[in-house]
Amino acid sequence: MGVEMLLTNVTPEVMRHNMSDAEWSKIFEMNRDKNLYNNLINSLFPSIHGNDQVKKGVTLMLFGGVPKTTGEGTTLRGDINCCIVGDPSCAKSQFLKQ
Repeated sequence: MGVEMLLTNVTPEVMRHNMSDAEWSKIFEMNRDKNLYNNLINSLFPSIHGNDQVKKGVTLMLFGGVPKTTGEGTTLRGDINCCIVGDPSCAKSQFLKQ
């Protein structure tokens, strides 16, 4: 389905209203999964073996962070950046293709 919303207007109630019952059930089911983080990592990178820390970093990067404003008024973006460095043929580019 998918509905584009401005992040400033998104509340749990708004999200629920814009989801089908099947989508809501799936999200609720995922919420109860104790291995959700590992399941996401394994489903996003099924063909890459090892490199667990890189998989975790890229997964977190896909979801992003939370923008913040400090007490001094400095605005911090919520973007997460990841620099992948390694020997040739160690699947670095495969992470970006996924």
